[in-house]
Amino acid sequence: MGSQRQENGIPDPGHGETIWHDGKKLLTLEGLHRICQHVVRQYVERAPRGVDLEFKSFYRSAIPGIVRVRMGPEYWITEFDNFGPSEAPQVFSVLVESLRSTGAGESAGVIDMRIPIRRLGELHVEARRERLRPHFRPHLGASPNPSQ
Repeated sequence: MGSQRQENGIPDPGHGETIWHDGKKLLTLEGLHRICQHVVRQYVERAPRGVDLEFKSFYRSAIPGIVRVRMGPEYWITEFDNFGPSEAPQVFSVLVESLRSTGAGESAGVIDMRIPIRRLGELHVEARRERLRPHFRPHLGASPNPSQ
């Protein structure tokens, strides 16, 4: 009967988790299910307790199989109009590099730079205003009539 059990794929006595097939003991779907449950339960049982508040900041980098790369400027620079003074040097550098690579024949096309250049101009005007403002402050509170 043992040879018949091996040839016919008869389940092993017990919970139906293994089966004899071609002289080998194999797991059935029930057996795979039970092993998966055991692995998940052990993982949950051994997992650290509590909440890691810093995990949210590096959640995406903790996911396996995800690679973060910087997007090419030709994809984002054309509509980038809400940057502040701290990002202006990077935007300006991207625009200069784009012009350089186009002039050198390294890139096929020209990036539409009207929007970021307009914003750089606005930031330049704002910065000039801020630099000149301290020169006018002493005169803001003075009355126009010197006799008063």
